[in-house]
Formats: sequence, C-alpha cells, structure tokens
Amino acid sequence: MLARTHGAKGLVLMLALVGLGCSGNSAQGPKDARLKVNVSVPVIQTITDSETFSGRTEALESPDIRARVSGYVTKIGFSDGARVQAGDLLFEIDPAPYEAELARAKAKVAQTRASINQAMSRVEGEKSNLGYLSSELQRIRRARVAVTDTELDKTVGAIGTATSSVEMAKAQIEVARANLKAAEAEEKNAQLNLDFCHITAPISGIISRHLVDRGALVVKDQTVLANIVSCDKIGAYFDVDERTWLTVRRRLMNEEHITQIQKALVPVWIALASDTGYAYEGLLDFADNKLDPATGTMRLRAVFENGDRYFQPGMYVRVRLPVGRPHEAMLLTEDAVGSDQGRSLR
Repeated sequence: MLARTHGAKGLVLMLALVGLGCSGNSAQGPKDARLKVNVSVPVIQTITDSETFSGRTEALESPDIRARVSGYVTKIGFSDGARVQAGDLLFEIDPAPYEAELARAKAKVAQTRASINQAMSRVEGEKSNLGYLSSELQRIRRARVAVTDTELDKTVGAIGTATSSVEMAKAQIEVARANLKAAEAEEKNAQLNLDFCHITAPISGIISRHLVDRGALVVKDQTVLANIVSCDKIGAYFDVDERTWLTVRRRLMNEEHITQIQKALVPVWIALASDTGYAYEGLLDFADNKLDPATGTMRLRAVFENGDRYFQPGMYVRVRLPVGRPHEAMLLTEDAVGSDQGRSLR
C-alpha cells in the first residue's frame, strides 16, 4: 500500500514539471516570421529586342611574312611583339648573290646596246656604198661610156649586194633591239630580287616573334618568317541561326535598308568573358554569301575600334544583335519577379 502511494506521488510530480515547462514556452510567444518581399516600380522605356550569340575576335588583316627570294638571313630589324609601321625593315637576306646577278644583267644590257649601235653603223655604211654604186651606174649611163656587158653586170650586181647588205643590217638591228628588251627584263628581274632581300612590313600592326634566326636559310615563298596583325580595328565573328537571320534580313528589307550591312550601319554590342554588361558598340559590316548547310547558321562580322589595343585576336565575346524595331515596353527588375517551380509569377 505504501509503494503504491509513493508511485502515485512521483507521477503527479512529473506531470507538474511538464506543465511548468509548457507554461514557460507559451509565455514567450511566437517569433516574428514576416516574409520579405522585393518591390519594384515598373518603368516604361523604348527598347529593341535582341538576341545573344557567342563569337571570337579576329584581326581584319593578318598576313604571314614570307621571303620572296631564297638565301641566308643576315639581319632582323624588329623586336618581338613590337608595333611596326608599313614599310619598316623586318628581315634582310644576304644580297651578295643578287648584286652579282644584277651586275651581270646590266653588263648584258650594255653589250646589247653596243650591238645595236654597231648594226646601225653597218646600215649607214651599206647605205653609203649603195648610194655610191647607184651614182656610178647613173654616171655611166648618162656619159654613155663604152663598157662591156660584164662590167655593167658587175656594177648592177654590186648594187644588189649592197641593197641586201642594208636590209640584213636592218634586220640585225631589230634582232638586237629584241635582245635589248630581253636583257632589260633580266636586269629588272635582277633588281627586284635584290630589292626583295630587304623584307618590309606590308601593313601596320603588331608583329609576332621572329620564327627564323640570323644565319638561317629561308626558301622563296615557303618559309614563314613572322606574322603581323592589324590592331586599329578588330572584327568579331559570330554565327547566327537561320530563323534569327531571316528575321533580321526581313526587317532590313522592309525598311529598304538591306545594304546597311555593307555600309556598316547596323549597330552591334559585345561583352568580353569578364564583363557583365555589353559596353562595346560596333557596326555589323559583313554577312557571308551563304548559310552553312551543316549547322544552319550564317556567319556575320562586326567591326570595333581598337586604337588602345584592348581587344586582341582570339578573344571570346558575347554578341548582342538587335533583331527588331525600337518599341515601348514595361520594364521590371528581375529580383522583383517571384518564381514557382521555375515559372515566373507576374
């Protein structure tokens, strides 16, 4: 009986403690659980619908520098990676063999001119002889001097021989003049080869490192010596899907501005890999002459000013291309638009 009494008292005590605990929590009340809501005031502005594409920058001009004559490099006239101007000396090839060839060609020209002068002198001499024989024949006929038929025939034959000699000398002059033209062509070619020993920059821009060293043998039209990229302007090439291209083309045709691309009047914006906005504006100046049937895309190019050389060839860019006409629209901050399971709540 005593055991039951103690067990009942323990149970009452435990229930009392639990009641006190619950009473203490309810006295504090619920915490403030108000939901934060982002609010944005709508703004009406004029906007232009656009599409975004990926692209790469490329230099508008990027020629490889090659030797136009074979020989050994004797001089390198630039620093690797430097800016060069059109006409600056880049490489020099040993000119000695080509100087000797030019001297030989000049000597041949002089020799041919001398042969022309010699042939002309011969013509004059044969003409003088022919004139003398003709005068002698006329004197004999006027004076009616008694001569034998043999002597008369001899004089007439001499006149014929002199006439043939004159014609032959004239022909030799023509041959010599033709030889002179050939010799002058050889001299001009030898002069060009000598000039080609001095390799100059064809454009202004940034040059790569030198790909051959002094003393190296280079082969005509084969060995690449360096590369130059233009830097004052740069192009951004990107591929546009067929549907977008048709939309852009249809809009330009409706506005009778289809030639705006060739005239570089269509604006385009780009952003670099580290940019968050499209801060650089350029002009679309090229559309390929056909769509790529394998990808169903059209290759376009936009040109941007690059006087400070900020852009370099090969950079990844995001391109924003306008595809519609400007129109008014209501704009909201993206953070103010809620979403439920990936769908915007507007």
